[in-house]
Amino acid sequence: AAGRAGAWTLAFVNAHALDLCARDAAAAAAFDAADLLLRDGTGMALLMHLARRDPGPDLNGTDLIPRLAAGRRVALYGARPGVAEAAARALAPLGARVVAARHGFHPSEAYRRWIAEDARPEAEGGRGAELVILGFGMPLQERLAMELRAAAPGPVGIVCGGAVLDFLSGRAPRAPRAMRRAGLEWAFRLAREPR
Repeated sequence: AAGRAGAWTLAFVNAHALDLCARDAAAAAAFDAADLLLRDGTGMALLMHLARRDPGPDLNGTDLIPRLAAGRRVALYGARPGVAEAAARALAPLGARVVAARHGFHPSEAYRRWIAEDARPEAEGGRGAELVILGFGMPLQERLAMELRAAAPGPVGIVCGGAVLDFLSGRAPRAPRAMRRAGLEWAFRLAREPR
């Protein structure tokens, strides 16, 4: 993706995403339009094993996105007011420079307008974001990612992060490390968010 001339999108496929795609053709099209899809979660690994395919590593966004943001200029879009700003403070020790933090309750036209400013290179008077991390939930963020890719002024990664801003801000707790290592984070989240 770093060698692309234009914007690119990254989305994560977990059991929830697969369920959405099975029920909603527009959601499936939004995931299909992503430049890169990564497997997220134990449920998808089980499905891959049943399909007699190598599931590869579990690349969940909650762990991967902070690593992608480290040392880069980043714009955060999504979540409730104040959450993106708190997530920005959590990314600072990783060397991420958050150039914009915008909550998720604006019309999509506003984000299309903002990415033109946020991802424009600093040399051209923009903020120079190398990554735009979306925290809107599925499938809204995947649909918005397609719009933002088309509106971006140049090479920028648009990452569909789901609840990553909530996790980074401390608004939503992560499962204990032992549960995560055992592949049981889904059970922790199910107990906290049964719907």
